[in-house]
Amino acid sequence: MNYVENFTINKTAQFSISNLQIEDILSTDNSKIIKIRRFSNIDNKTFISYVQDKFLQLNSLFVSTPSPYFGIITQKIECPDEFKPKINKTITSDQNEVTYYILYTSERFTYGVCSKDLIKYKTLFTFVYCSDKKDLYQVEIFDPPNELDNNLIEIISSFKCIY
Repeated sequence: MNYVENFTINKTAQFSISNLQIEDILSTDNSKIIKIRRFSNIDNKTFISYVQDKFLQLNSLFVSTPSPYFGIITQKIECPDEFKPKINKTITSDQNEVTYYILYTSERFTYGVCSKDLIKYKTLFTFVYCSDKKDLYQVEIFDPPNELDNNLIEIISSFKCIY
């Protein structure tokens, strides 16, 4: 079965900032959610900067920090390794290399979850840039915690820029 076969587009929104057009698409099936944000008219320099900033934000959620209440029991606050994002790369069907994160999110779609009782989704987070059209796609796929890995490479590898 095709991974996105039974999805329905539930919501779309469009807005602009300066000369940048942004479109949000939300699609669901019974247990999965796909969020896509498309940025139109984004040059290569802005694309690289935006993606680096987003990945930096994600990584910063999992950095070990000194405890604000320094004491004998806890000297630092740290997310256990099992909850830290897994970072991978793959090649799309049109031969673009894509970096993607697999990480846990809460029922409110927030990243940085470091406790089993707060996990609602296992999420794939990535970007696909179509340089000819200057479109950047931010893709988030929210799946029940034990299901996403089976379809992961197929989903990301199937991305293709159509001109």
